Amino acid sequence: MHQPSPVPSVSPVVYKGSRGGHNVRAVHHPFSQATIRDLCKAHRDYGRDSPYFRGLLHSDLEAAVVIPADLRQLFSCLMDSTEFKLWEAAWRQLLREALPSLLTDPETAIDENGNALTLEQLMGEGRWTDPTDQASGIPIKALQTIREHAVTAFFSMVPDGLVIPYYKIVQGTKEAFTKFVERLTRAIEVQVAEVAVREGNLREMVFAKANGLCRNAILSLPLDPPPTLQYMLRVCQLKVPYMQGNDRDAQSTTPRVAAISGTQQEHIRRPCAPQRNKCVICREPGHWANNCPLMDDIELLKKKKGGGGGSGRMGGTGDNSRQLN
Repeated sequence: MHQPSPVPSVSPVVYKGSRGGHNVRAVHHPFSQATIRDLCKAHRDYGRDSPYFRGLLHSDLEAAVVIPADLRQLFSCLMDSTEFKLWEAAWRQLLREALPSLLTDPETAIDENGNALTLEQLMGEGRWTDPTDQASGIPIKALQTIREHAVTAFFSMVPDGLVIPYYKIVQGTKEAFTKFVERLTRAIEVQVAEVAVREGNLREMVFAKANGLCRNAILSLPLDPPPTLQYMLRVCQLKVPYMQGNDRDAQSTTPRVAAISGTQQEHIRRPCAPQRNKCVICREPGHWANNCPLMDDIELLKKKKGGGGGSGRMGGTGDNSRQLN
């Protein structure tokens, strides 16, 4: 039984030469149902931002030459009708901005018929809706640009739910640096329309919003030339685990010293009160005999008996001994 390939290949456009090798013609084949099915399943099961879906989509589209009709067919299966309209508008805007540079490039300035490229041609609209005309008329380098902007428009679509501005995204104290960079990359991808400035914004925000440990690791890199994002990722991967270990050691040592100091201080300042001793006169705890409440009664009794004006237990004992004698 035939088993389909886990990563299906895509070959919508194939260029074939004539017997003499002088003429090359483009032969178009639409996307296979297996390719679209596997991409839709990966998108549904893992999500648009998952590394698996992104890798599968990029590998499929970059493995061969695709035309605007192929891109419309594929992305219409990955989105509902409203999302598709939004994607199409974003794709058109990106191609409109790219057209001037295509017209100045000798490899993309004119089509196979010698006519200047148009936005309608890049979008596969109007008289360019026929897949055969797209495959044979649009230069290969222009088709690559069309594909890149279609993918960019797809991943730049704003996701459902609350959108946090990318400049407010901060790395958590226990968040892995790679996860933080990935979150920031996705936010910039959606919120920054100009593709050329995304890398600079990402590098600036990664350093500004990294936590203390990662920022210190990045600062250990040479500043001239400024470190690339790859160097930042590498140094954080190598240094931060050791820095976290040192930080934990410091945190575990400090509270123990403080606890010992607090115990000693409490022991020194604690008043020496006889809370558990009992008075020898009244047999009650909480005071010494010379502070006993019965001392006044004892002194009064001694005076009534004519035992002299002595005070304290010693005096009282002496008087009583004389009376017994």
